[in-house]
Formats: sequence, C-alpha cells, structure tokens
Amino acid sequence: MAHRPGQPAFREPNPASPAVLNQSLKDYAVITLDREGTIVQWSSGAERIFGYTPAEITGRHFAALFTPEDLAANRPAEELRNAVAKQTAEDQRWHMRKDGSRVWLSGTVSPVHNDAGELAGFSKIARDITSQKLAELQKEALLERERAARAQAEQEWLRMEEIADKIPAGIALVRLPDKIYVFANRTFQELLGDRKAIGMQVGAVHLEADRALGVFEEAVRTRTAQSANDCPVRFGAAPGAEVRYFDIACHPIPTGAFPYDSILIFAVEVTDRVRARQLARHHAASVEEQANLLDLAHDGIMAMNMDGAIEFWNRGAEDMYGWTKQEALGRNVHELLGTDLPLPLARVEEILRTEGEWSGELKHRSRTGRELEVWSRWVLRKHDGIPSGWLEVTRDVTERKRLEAHLRDAQKLESLGVLAGGIAHDFNNLLVGILGNVSLAQERIDPSSDLAPLLQEAADASERAAFLTRQMLAYAGKGHMFVSPVDLSRVVRDAMILVRGSIPQNVDVELDLGDRLPCVQGDALQLQQVAMNLMLNAAEAVGGERGRVTVRTGVQEIDERAAQEVAYDVGKPAPGRYATLEVEDCGPGIEASVRPNIFDPFYTTKFTGRGLGLAAVAGIVRALKGAIRVQSSPGQPTSFLVLFPAEE
Repeated sequence: MAHRPGQPAFREPNPASPAVLNQSLKDYAVITLDREGTIVQWSSGAERIFGYTPAEITGRHFAALFTPEDLAANRPAEELRNAVAKQTAEDQRWHMRKDGSRVWLSGTVSPVHNDAGELAGFSKIARDITSQKLAELQKEALLERERAARAQAEQEWLRMEEIADKIPAGIALVRLPDKIYVFANRTFQELLGDRKAIGMQVGAVHLEADRALGVFEEAVRTRTAQSANDCPVRFGAAPGAEVRYFDIACHPIPTGAFPYDSILIFAVEVTDRVRARQLARHHAASVEEQANLLDLAHDGIMAMNMDGAIEFWNRGAEDMYGWTKQEALGRNVHELLGTDLPLPLARVEEILRTEGEWSGELKHRSRTGRELEVWSRWVLRKHDGIPSGWLEVTRDVTERKRLEAHLRDAQKLESLGVLAGGIAHDFNNLLVGILGNVSLAQERIDPSSDLAPLLQEAADASERAAFLTRQMLAYAGKGHMFVSPVDLSRVVRDAMILVRGSIPQNVDVELDLGDRLPCVQGDALQLQQVAMNLMLNAAEAVGGERGRVTVRTGVQEIDERAAQEVAYDVGKPAPGRYATLEVEDCGPGIEASVRPNIFDPFYTTKFTGRGLGLAAVAGIVRALKGAIRVQSSPGQPTSFLVLFPAEE
C-alpha cells in the first residue's frame, strides 16, 4: 500500500507478532486495518468466517463487513473512535458475510502503534458465536410466546365469561369426575334463584329435575354430546310447586381444553313455547271438528294462528294451491303461498284486530309456481276473548281477471287502430299534395339551381313520411307489410338519421352497434319505428340536464331456464337465439306506480304526450314474436331491452 505524506507508516508485523500468531487461529477472524479502516491483512479464520479471500477483501474498508443498519448508524467509525479512546473496544454485533448472510461476532478492536508511538492502524479480532446467539434468541422467543399465550388465555377466559354472561341461555361447566360446578353464567345462576351452583355437586343443586339429570349422566357415561327438549323442572318439593320447561344440551370437553375433563351444559327455558304448543293443540282440536263440513266448500278455507302457522286446510285449498293438508299444516301461510297484499301485512293485521275482518284482492302462488289472483276474506278468531288467529276464505279469480284484462287490451288496441288508421289516411292525403307540388317545382327549376338540393331533401323527407304513413295503415290493419331479412344495426343507423333533429342538444346519443348480427325477419320500417320511439322516449327522459342515451345491438341466447325464470314486460321469448336492441338513458327512472301502464295505449305522463309511442313498440314486438324487458327504479337509469327472433 502506498504511503501517504504526513501519515505514520504502517509497520508490517513480524512473524512473532500477535497478528501473525492469530492468523493461524481457525476459529477467530484476525483483521489488520490501517488508520483509515482499510483492510491490509486478512487471516484464514477471517476467510472461513466471512467467505472473502485475502485478494477479494484486502484494500477495502472494513465497513463492508457491517450490516446496513450499523452502516446507517455510522458504527464502523464509532468502533475505531472507541478503540483509540479506550485502547480496546469490545462489542458483539451482527456482521455481513460475502454471500449476504449474517454472522454474530464477539470481538475487540485495538489500536496499533509504530515505533514512534504514533497510531498506525487497528487490529480487529472476532470469534463466531452465531450458534450461541441463535440459541439465546430462540430461548427468548419461546419465553415470550409462553408469556403471550398465558396472557392471551387469561384474556380469552375473561372475554368468554363476559360473553357468556350476556347470552340469554344458562351456561355452566362441571368438573369431572367429582361433578362439581366450576363455572355458571349469570342466566344460569338466575334460573337457580337462591341456590348457588359453583362449588356444588350437580345432584345436590337439582333435586326435582330427573329428566335433565338423566341427560347429564348419559353424557358423563358415554363421553358424547346429549340433549333433550322440553325437560320439566319442578321449583320446590311442595305439591303445586311451579314447573318450568327447558331444552338441555350437555357437551363433553376432553382433557386439554382445561386441566381436567368436564361437561359443558346449556339450558334454555322454553316454558312459553311448551304452553303455547299445548294451547295450539287444544285450538286445533276444536277446528278439526268443523273440518268435514268445510271440506264440502269449493273455495279455499284455511285457519291460521296469530303467527301465520296453518292449523286447518280444506279440500278446496288443496285443489286451488296443490299442497295437501299434510304438507300445508304447520307451515307459515305467507311463506307457503307467497302472499302479495295490496297493503302492508302489518296494516292488514291491524285492521283484522281492530275491525274483526278484512277482505280484498291479493296474489298467491300455487305449488307449481303459477301466480293466482285471489279474492280473500279474513275473519278474526278468538279464544277466551283473546285473538288466537284468523279464518281465511279464498276464491281464485285469475281467469276472470285475465279475461277482463284481455278485453280491456283488445278495446284499447282497437281504439288505437281506429285512431292510427284515421290519422294515417288523412296524413297520406296531405302528403300526396306535398309530393305533387315538390315534383312540379323540381321540373320547373334549373337542376343547377341552389333550390334543387332543398327540394330534393323535401321530397326525400316526404317519401319517408309516406313510408311511415303506410306503416301506420299496416299497424291499423289497413295497409301492407313488407317482410324481409333486416340488419338491426343498419335499422338503428337509419333511425338515428331521422330522429337526430328531434333529440335535444343537451342529450348525447352513443351508438354501440354489433357487426354481422343475424338478420331479423320483419318489416324494416316497423323495426325502424321501434328504434326511433325508444330513442326519442329515452332522450325525453333525460330532461333538461346534460345527459347521454346509449343504443346497443347484439346477440343473446335464451335457454330453457332463462325463458322460464326471467320476467318480461312484453311477450315471453321461447328458447333460442335473438338479436337484441337495448336503449339506456341516464334519467330519473320510472316510478313503481307508473311502470305497469307504460305500454298501454293513450297512457302518458307527459303534458304534450299522446301515449302511442311505447304502445306501438309493444304491438310491433308482439307481432314479431319478440319480447321487451324494462329495468328501472326511481333514481336509477332506465334500460329497454328488446329481443327479436334471429334467423338461423
């Protein structure tokens, strides 16, 4: 190593020096540093401990042997300062090996002086005691885990006691084999009254509970969980003492959970339930006496308790709903039949209690899942002046309601057809005059005139109006249909050209149209009318705020399950492949009271509306054997999904 001017020369140790002697010590790392901390000598022990050969490490600062955290704390410089100040600096710390692993060393750093007594460097001697350090760390970790486990166990026991005291069931722990209570929660103690459980034998605490004691003894004998319901316990030995009922469960706890075998006891008082069941059996007997007479009625006749559990079910109810008497008895009537009332159930029950009866139309569901329109009358039943349930008489009016609705729809559609036909006929007459005059004007002007394109646009618009008029006549049964394979995406693009000028400027229309869709067998202009009406309806729903209408086309497969389970507002698709048209707006949604009527002719919520747009859409979709599904709720966007049967 080159000598620096003004710095004492470092003396090479002679063979008899301590550094040379230590070079032969295999268990020790003997490292010689210059006064700056640069490594100048490296023993074989150091090579074994750190993994560096002398050629690899000589000339490098000994800080390369320190861990990153010690480097950050400037420990190498501190170690040299301490050696100068104290003549010998002892320490134990982690060091870094060549392969990046760590080794725990115990050693000293001592200053080395030249013949003039000047500081020439340092000698670092260290021994590898990693195995002892790891043993210490493992022992400390083990002790810490034991302390933590003990503290956690104590905390969990206290927490379990706190939780057990809040549970409305009696909980107790019995030590075996002496059968002594070692724990009882607050509820268990309250059940015993003046008698104390903890420290007492089970048999001495429960003198009049033979069945419950039998459950406990069986759990002790078999070391398996045992339970019993409605166990009578007499509180007092005197005749006439109160008898209360309990559900009992005994669970053996094996050795390991506690320092001893034990039985965990759960006791839940069910006195009210048992007495209610006894009273219900009495009521059921009185109802059964009238069963044979009520079975003669064709109407459904049911008797329920105040919880809605069915106590009587006549033959008429079996025929109407499909459940036999054995299947229906004991089940909740509203859950069994899916009762859909015109009023909240709580309100109907309030009327029943205050007025003694309630009648009205509601919906039930049969065993096959068919929805039934039902006229129902409820009459309050009492026992000893206390309401005990109600008698319900139901009559299926589904077919009658269906016929009434069909008649109303037919009348509406007939009126719509008459109105559409009349308007279309008159409008068609007006268009003849417009087209005739436009044609005459085109003949009289020079084709290069600025008016020629305007007249041509007027003629084109009149032709499109004429096409729409013919469609109105066809819809009213007074025109001709032109059925052909139609590309739904192209229909939407054509419809967009027609409605663009009618859509408010604050509404953006986004088209997401599928390519190469399967064709729909239908009239292109009718399909165009569907798209136009839905787009205009969506744009109006956005209102005055900035908004967007999204129009999508695509393909959807309807399987058997989807065809049966998914509800559609118009039509019911058969399983198969469908081309889809979806129009979605960002408006305020449709009110629940309005939604059932949106496809009715002449129904509208708009001040200037005529109520024909969605009715026409529904009529066209039905004619093409398609379906419409509306997804909307107040405050949420509205989506109209239209399915058209696709060509194979």
